[in-house]
Amino acid sequence: MPFQLTSTAKYLGLATICLLFFSFLQFSTNLGDPDAFYHAKIIKLMQQNLIVSDFSSMQFSTLKDIYTDHHFIFHLLHLPLSDIFNPLMTVKVGNIILTTAFFLIFYWFLIKQKIPLRWLLITLLFLCPPFIFRLSLIKANSLSLIFLILFISLFFYALKPRYFLLTCFLAFLLACLYVLSYGGWILILPIFFIFSFVHLWSKQRPTKTLLSLLFSLILGLGLGLLLHPYFPQNLFFFKQQIFDIGFINLQNQINVGTEWYRTSLSDFIASLRFIIIFFLIAFILNVLNWKKTTHPTVFFFLLTLIFTIFTIKSRRYVEYLAPFVVLFIGQSFSQNLPLLLEFWTQIKTYFSRLPYIFAGIVISSLVLVNIIFTTASLWINLNDFPYNFYQSASIFINRELPRQSPIFHTAWDEWSPLFYYTDNHTFISGLDPTFSYLFNPAKHLLWQTLAAGYDTDPIRTIPTDFNAKYIVANKGYDRFIAQLNSDPRVSLIFEDDHSLIYVINQ
Repeated sequence: MPFQLTSTAKYLGLATICLLFFSFLQFSTNLGDPDAFYHAKIIKLMQQNLIVSDFSSMQFSTLKDIYTDHHFIFHLLHLPLSDIFNPLMTVKVGNIILTTAFFLIFYWFLIKQKIPLRWLLITLLFLCPPFIFRLSLIKANSLSLIFLILFISLFFYALKPRYFLLTCFLAFLLACLYVLSYGGWILILPIFFIFSFVHLWSKQRPTKTLLSLLFSLILGLGLGLLLHPYFPQNLFFFKQQIFDIGFINLQNQINVGTEWYRTSLSDFIASLRFIIIFFLIAFILNVLNWKKTTHPTVFFFLLTLIFTIFTIKSRRYVEYLAPFVVLFIGQSFSQNLPLLLEFWTQIKTYFSRLPYIFAGIVISSLVLVNIIFTTASLWINLNDFPYNFYQSASIFINRELPRQSPIFHTAWDEWSPLFYYTDNHTFISGLDPTFSYLFNPAKHLLWQTLAAGYDTDPIRTIPTDFNAKYIVANKGYDRFIAQLNSDPRVSLIFEDDHSLIYVINQ
């Protein structure tokens, strides 16, 4: 009798692989994104007071008045870890746990949907560098994906009369928690509408079922907004976060984060090459056997199309595209298993002259090489921000500059490490440049012009327009630094590997 792993052993095996892999990524690298400093500081502040109400560290941002912790439950989940680790280590350990939890729930969903070749599908996700990179960032991406997989599972269960009332209640509860956990909670509505379209088109269930489920979702989302500890200012915040940043995006007007820019076709194909190969196989199987196409297959195919468009528009959406296209592949393999087995038999016959050991070595080597290259590229990208980024400058600011001093800094993404390491000082803006632009478009563009070194008299402009006599300049802004160094009205008072601090003599 052939040896078979038990279900528990498979879950434990997957958990072990994820814990080891993501621990290696987190503990062998620094930080891949400045938001890690922000999340770590908020968790630190929540240890003193669960509701962070004072957000005066940004003076030229809408967040000064409407700040909302749109990752409230995400931060709350880290509090037990914060009693054991320092803040930056807390968010890294939290990322490992949440990312592992996502893979376990994804694997559970594959089992519930009776999808074959589950380990192959999990491997495809690991062989997608931008997806693993997005999950390895200190953000709530894994938590959001956990919610979406649970939502989709509930949608399928709602189609069974036996579970209808229970699933409506759970959908209501999950929707409420989703609003409190992640700023992109609006995503669940278009996903539900696509699900509804597929099932109404197939006339599988009456409209009443879907309307009841929609009502549960809207009621849960609405209650989440009302119960949010930052209500009612969260309504204004979510308008900016969801529509101005997520939907419209001002990438053609201001310098936004890298994640919001378009993905070139060549990068898209190269980074998702394995998933694309299996997607094409799945698509061909569906074309050859289109009469047997199931509703879940159509549902995940439509999600794949939509999030492909989103990902080409803004590369960050790959975190949703990858699992949805893998689910489409899995559903396609499930419904076309006889055809797939026949195809596999033909391949084995074609390559029958090759020794199986040789073929296994070749395939294993290709997979191993790609895993190594994937890990190497991730390792490089996750090292963009060292732990001590702006730490020395912040120690100097805390020690030498008066409390509540307004400080001019060269870019919005410098705010997070300054916010983390300093106490009781005010800066221009951070987290996303859109918040600064919406606060005062002209002043935001002036900020960019100053930092780029194109203002004719920055030493006059900075105190007048930004009420600041202290300047923190990143060493990458050569033109601006050259202006400061050549102006006798400015004195250099601090320098380290990353930054310089100047004072305007008045």
